[in-house]
Amino acid sequence: MAAVLFAHAAEREIANMLSFYGLEWRYEPETFPIAFDKDGKPTAFFSPDFFVPALDLYIEVTAAKSGHCRLKHRKIRAFQTLYPAKHIKLLNRHDIEALLIRTGQFRRIAEVSGRAGESIVRARPAAIPAQGRVKPKSMVSSQR
Repeated sequence: MAAVLFAHAAEREIANMLSFYGLEWRYEPETFPIAFDKDGKPTAFFSPDFFVPALDLYIEVTAAKSGHCRLKHRKIRAFQTLYPAKHIKLLNRHDIEALLIRTGQFRRIAEVSGRAGESIVRARPAAIPAQGRVKPKSMVSSQR
C-alpha cells in the first residue's frame, strides 16, 4: 500500500487499527455531492475518511469537541438521505479515546485527540472504590 498523508493523527490511528485487524481500507476513496442548486448542479460535497470494503462501511473520523461537529453531522445526514444504501459510521473524539484505552495505548490519547497537556485518563466516579469516595457537601448531614 502506498504511503498515505492523513489530515489528522486520529485518522492515522483508525487506519492502524483497521490494518491490525486485517481489514482492507481506502482513505477518502470517493467524493459525493450532498447539496445542489436549483439547476441540479452540485454545490457541496462530502468525502468520508475511510471505506472498508469487507464491511461495506464508510467511516468518518473527527477529533473535534462535540459542540464543534454540527457541520460534520449535517453532511452525514445529507449523505444518508441522498445515499440510503450506503452505510456510514462517525467516530468522534470519545470513540477514538475509548478505542485507544481498550487497546492499551493510553499515551497516544493526547496526540490523537489534540489535547496535549490535558489529563490523559479522566477518572469517573464509578471507577473509584466506594470507600475512597468523598460525599459532596450537599449529601453530608447538617445534624450535629
